[in-house]
Amino acid sequence: AGYVTTNDLRINTTSQLFSAIATFNGDTYTTGSYKLGTSSTYVGKIHNNSGKFTIETDGDRDILIGSSNNNNVISIDTSALSTTFAGDVTIEGGTLELGKADTSSGHINAKELMTFNIDTDNDDTNRYFAWYKDSSSGSGTELFKILESGNATFAGDVIIPAAKALYLDGGGGTYIYQSSD
Repeated sequence: AGYVTTNDLRINTTSQLFSAIATFNGDTYTTGSYKLGTSSTYVGKIHNNSGKFTIETDGDRDILIGSSNNNNVISIDTSALSTTFAGDVTIEGGTLELGKADTSSGHINAKELMTFNIDTDNDDTNRYFAWYKDSSSGSGTELFKILESGNATFAGDVIIPAAKALYLDGGGGTYIYQSSD
């Protein structure tokens, strides 16, 4: 019992079985996996899964990613198949894919108010919100567009149910215009 040391490896052999401490100075490699926990409290492993870095839990254990300053920055609930981020999420690539073809639809839900902002750096005047169909990433058939100026265009009819009303309050200059197109 005691310490076995070299410049690159230190093993504390005085620890109890399954609680020994190994300290490595440099890279370590395995053709198997690094397991976490003890023989009776095994919680998961990190391993090479056909060339993919894989974190695998034992059963339906959650995966928590954090730091000593911020616990649970990312929480992955493996039983509910959901992920929670404790802060903002930035997608610099610009594309967020929701759902799976012929399997599940995409939905955005908010517990409270939801807002959408364009041109957040306020350096352009030609930005817009647009909704399309039959394609992805800003292509396809345009259905609806709101310009940065506030003007909106609709590709189809705007239908107001009989029990509802359309209110126009533009003062003395309020009118409905019909294009000759």
